[in-house]
Amino acid sequence: MIDFRYHLVSIVAVFLALTIGIVVGTSLLQDPLLDKLNADTTALRQESEDLRDAYQTEEDLNVGAGELVDAHAAEITENLLSGSSVVLVEAPGVSTELRDALAARIGAAGGTVTGRVSFTESYIDENEFTVLDELVTQIVPEGLTLPDGGVYERAGAEVGYAVMTPDAEDERTESDQQTAQSMLASLESAGFVQLDGDPVQGAELAVLLAPEEPFAEPVTETATGAFVALAQQLDAAGVGALVVDGPGGPLPESLVAAVRAEGAEVSTFDAARGPAGQVATILALATVASGTDGQYGIGPDSDGFVPDPLPEPVPSAEPEAQESADEGNGN
Repeated sequence: MIDFRYHLVSIVAVFLALTIGIVVGTSLLQDPLLDKLNADTTALRQESEDLRDAYQTEEDLNVGAGELVDAHAAEITENLLSGSSVVLVEAPGVSTELRDALAARIGAAGGTVTGRVSFTESYIDENEFTVLDELVTQIVPEGLTLPDGGVYERAGAEVGYAVMTPDAEDERTESDQQTAQSMLASLESAGFVQLDGDPVQGAELAVLLAPEEPFAEPVTETATGAFVALAQQLDAAGVGALVVDGPGGPLPESLVAAVRAEGAEVSTFDAARGPAGQVATILALATVASGTDGQYGIGPDSDGFVPDPLPEPVPSAEPEAQESADEGNGN
């Protein structure tokens, strides 16, 4: 019979053979395997560097394009907003740099900024909902029929009444301005808005600036709905409104995306960053002033980066005035 020692020797021999095989196999495969790993690492590193270079090239081209547009911005936007009045309306968290740049572009295009209405975080705070609801009910002016819907639709209608006009040539009476001022002052005293300038003059156009970053939880749905409603009411109260996203560009959760998803007939622009985006915003606003709505920018639901056809400059009154002067002189 085969004793236990024989089995033990057999088992040891098998494990010894496996060990020798692993050592020999590893030695044979080690160099090719390491060579392949090194080659793959080198290729990935080169691919990463190529992508970085391509990105930098695109950035340099964007900077160059922005400088070119900036150099010709005055020619591109000259008189596009001549005679138009614009109110700037801000959601909480806007880019002040973008806001100030757009205000300057509006002025350069011949438009006049009547003032700013800046909404605070309290406006979208659910803990302040009851206070806002009661205030909105108290400040309804005579002659304004509030829309059906929730508090934000009604508040939006009141703000639209206070800062917008469908016809700039139809100047507001002193009484109307006092009523509008009282409404806004009540909202300001309650901490829902901050005012700058004289927005109660009444503007034909509104630029609603979205926050620099999309609204975050837990107020995302409430805040987005509140400012979609505001955009619709501003648009309805004047010649038109343009909703402009923050400098981050088109994002699925942005205010512009929400306005578009709602199917609201309100114009939007989703790429206002840099000189090219700011000038394109003025082109979009001038198109709104002409009575045409559109969705502009680079997002998936945009009609194009700029309106097509481009808006025409507002005719200057100077030639007509000169002609009248010539007739008066007998020329």
